[in-house]
Amino acid sequence: MLAPGKHYIGDVIRLAVNYSTAGTDVDPDGVTLSVMHPDGVVVSYAYGTDAEIGYTDTGDYYCDYVIPEKSGRYRFRWVSTGDGTTSALEGDFLVQHSAFFDDVPRLYGC
Repeated sequence: MLAPGKHYIGDVIRLAVNYSTAGTDVDPDGVTLSVMHPDGVVVSYAYGTDAEIGYTDTGDYYCDYVIPEKSGRYRFRWVSTGDGTTSALEGDFLVQHSAFFDDVPRLYGC
């Protein structure tokens, strides 16, 4: 889960996950991250294939996700595969509305 706060279009959010078995950090055979945008579009990244997924230490993976030009609720899902390490972790974050990016009529204008 991410720390509370305001997120805006163009911000970078670190989505991180830790994998462990019986209290010991482990590296799964495969790690993927899927991010669902507010409009339902899903983008996915795989560790070892996509540069978006980083690795800091045994069991610790991250993605420094750049928020695209869309406000609303984003959902993400980490999935690991491998003997004894198959699991999923889901979360979400809210991106604030921006009059500069969102496709909505201006309420105040010149």
